[in-house]
Amino acid sequence: MPGWTGLGATSWGALLTLGAAFCFALYVTFSEAPIRRLGSRQFTALAMLAASGAIAIHFLLQGSWLRLVQPWPVYTYALAVAFLCTVLPSLMMSAAIERIGSASTGAIGSSGPVVTLVAAAWVLGEPFSLVHLLGMAIIIGSLLLLKSGRGSPASAGARQKAAAGSAAGENKPEGGNPGRGSAG
Repeated sequence: MPGWTGLGATSWGALLTLGAAFCFALYVTFSEAPIRRLGSRQFTALAMLAASGAIAIHFLLQGSWLRLVQPWPVYTYALAVAFLCTVLPSLMMSAAIERIGSASTGAIGSSGPVVTLVAAAWVLGEPFSLVHLLGMAIIIGSLLLLKSGRGSPASAGARQKAAAGSAAGENKPEGGNPGRGSAG
């Protein structure tokens, strides 16, 4: 922990976690257009290259070459973790953003902590208290609100526009442009 922060280890860790969550939210939000333009596989490959470059630069500045000397099983585990826990999830996330959009992907991703909490309590015997239940209720409630469309500013704008259109008596034919007859 850097001494210049003046924070305790827990506070510094919480601040780093908050920063990581914010950066990930920005990534999910702003990656939709490039993913649609490049495709999910090419976007993920470029993102992985950029991340690998940043890690390599950090290692060159802060690391020691002696850290790279490890037993062969360490390299095997590292490759397995890199592929199964980084590359595959990144490809799946990009594919989801490409197919259903960043808002839906982010909403579905928000259910992850609920699944993790239930699995930790059930499989690992982790403690489960009223605070955990309240957190789960907040997450599930926000997902239901988002699904119903009432929590989304975009859906509120669409409802207002639809209400204004029906109040003005606009009646456009479905699937076509108004004012154009069918070609026959």
